[in-house]
Amino acid sequence: MSEDQDRFPEWVRELKRYLATNTLFCLHGNIHDKFPCTIRESSSGQTINTRLYLQKLLPQFFCHCGYRIIGSYDIADGLVFETTEQRSVFNDLVRGRHKEPGQGRAPAQKDARPGAGKDESTPITDSNEAMDAIRQALRNQSTPCVFILEHASLLTSRPDELVEEERKLFLKILKCAQEAAPVHTGTESLNNILVLISERLNAVPAWLYVNNPLCKTLAIDRPSDKERKRDVEQSFDRLFEAKGCPEADRPAVVDLYADLTHGMMFRDLESIVRLSKSECIPARKPKDAVEMFKFGVKKSPWDEILESSTSGTVKNPKRQKLENAEAILSERVKGQATAIRAAVDIIKRATQGLSGVQHSSKGHRPKGVLLFAGPTGVGKTELAKALAELLFGDENACIRFDMSEYGQPHSDQRFFGAPPGYVGYEAGGELTNKVKANPFAVLLFDEIEKAHPSILDKFLQILEDGRLTSGQGETVYFSETIIIFTSNKGIYKKVPLPNGRDVQLVPNIRPFAWRCAKCGKYHFVEDKPESCEKCGKEDLAKEETPYEEIRGRVLKSLEEYFKEELGRPELFNRFGNNFVVFDYIRKDIMGQIIEKMLMAISRELQAKRNIEADFSRIQEFLLQKAEANMELGGRGIGNMIETCLINPFARRLFDESVPFGATVVVTGIVEVQHGSSMTYNVEWKLGKQTG
Repeated sequence: MSEDQDRFPEWVRELKRYLATNTLFCLHGNIHDKFPCTIRESSSGQTINTRLYLQKLLPQFFCHCGYRIIGSYDIADGLVFETTEQRSVFNDLVRGRHKEPGQGRAPAQKDARPGAGKDESTPITDSNEAMDAIRQALRNQSTPCVFILEHASLLTSRPDELVEEERKLFLKILKCAQEAAPVHTGTESLNNILVLISERLNAVPAWLYVNNPLCKTLAIDRPSDKERKRDVEQSFDRLFEAKGCPEADRPAVVDLYADLTHGMMFRDLESIVRLSKSECIPARKPKDAVEMFKFGVKKSPWDEILESSTSGTVKNPKRQKLENAEAILSERVKGQATAIRAAVDIIKRATQGLSGVQHSSKGHRPKGVLLFAGPTGVGKTELAKALAELLFGDENACIRFDMSEYGQPHSDQRFFGAPPGYVGYEAGGELTNKVKANPFAVLLFDEIEKAHPSILDKFLQILEDGRLTSGQGETVYFSETIIIFTSNKGIYKKVPLPNGRDVQLVPNIRPFAWRCAKCGKYHFVEDKPESCEKCGKEDLAKEETPYEEIRGRVLKSLEEYFKEELGRPELFNRFGNNFVVFDYIRKDIMGQIIEKMLMAISRELQAKRNIEADFSRIQEFLLQKAEANMELGGRGIGNMIETCLINPFARRLFDESVPFGATVVVTGIVEVQHGSSMTYNVEWKLGKQTG
């Protein structure tokens, strides 16, 4: 190969090393990219930097290596060659008319060899006939030749279940590798070779390359950091207002371009250059150009929050809201100051561009990753919605996924998108479709422990790289999202039953516990134990479980779940210290929640029926009912109010035909026992409130 070798991609140089030892190559992976390379123009002899698709790059490469016949085959165009001269030499080889240089051309003769009797300028389109001709040419020892089978995955519908014709075809491919001869050209020797190109390696039969010393599989990866940087350097002058970027600043800008385009293809870099021109984005603003390519916007909501002010002393409203974030969120989510503080810290870190800067893939991970754990009904989902409204002005920017719907073995295909050829491929994945349509969002994955483990494997890539390739081959970016997982792990634990086969769930923590006065151990059981199971003392008192005890038990359960039950410690490590444990809703917070719900009922009555309702006299009754079911959280409070107040109140409104505009003062709630069930009636006074 010439001095231009260093200007080819890295994987091409690896291919060069194996040309002398292998006769069959399987190239797979990033095969649809447009690769930068340096070629020599045949007319002027000058070298130029350009980008070529694989179908053009490989012939250039093999030509530099000294191959005289370079043929390409696919089922659409048949067997084609770079020049008519190459086709002519190939036809001579196949028909036995080729002679060594200087010996002239052998006379034409009638034979039954592949392609005999056809117009020599007509491409061979039948795959079996083409392989027969290629096999004949690869046997020759006088003219070095290479044949490229493009889109090899289309030669079969099921690589693991070949029909008879497909088995014959791939057996011929194997025989091509076995029979390919070396060609001695002066001082060097070249193997005649066959190259298969496929999107995925498993799209061709495994027996073709497994334990086959003649075959070399080469994965074409996406560009490395070094390759992207070199490509940006070469194309920098084509960016909009490139001359306006000072020479001293260029290295830093190029480095930033290379970092922001992590995981992209070369053709993506080319698209960014074009967008820079068409959207008039200056070369000195790489972040704007890359975000325009990824998300179709010049300025993301995160950039708007980052702006410290507008004009004069007037603050940016979005920044002002963020400065008061803890107070705003506390109005909506009661009694979870620790969780709110942790969430706000992550948001502020994200707005400053400091998410994941301690890792090598900085700038590509999601803006923030949180795992909300704790009892049910304490505000985990509500806080996620509140964050979406705070950041993006709409709680609908919180995209929620109930992970219990993805517990089956193949549900990952519905979630991320089915691969080509499978049912549902055209629809794409539910997650990837929503993130593509809403790249700036809070993603809420509710009850993550109920998802199938295969889904959790995909999350590793999302949390690490901030991107995912859908089943349709599109790259979906998660780098502008906040990702929140919720889990109820640690609230209950599994205890084996005496039969040894079944298990039962028992509380691991509760709002109240029996605490030993001597050793301090907490016992989470309903009835008072006879003695402490740790020290044997009988001095136990019922106390509220402190938050630190709850937090410690939940975190321990989560660690055991990820490391032991799932066997994925790497996923546990991705969360770092971003586990946020929610507390039970305590008595004082219950009162606030009840008051808030009663005010909402009053507003609804006023709006729908112009009825002025006063519920102040029953708040204590409702609070006592709520205390009896602390484990059910805020959702349980809402259900209790519906049973004890809303249902009997609505029933009496209907039965007594209370007119519009009336004033109702609810004075009490009466419990009525009906056999084993309990019902409730409300007592009220109609008319003006008297005090």
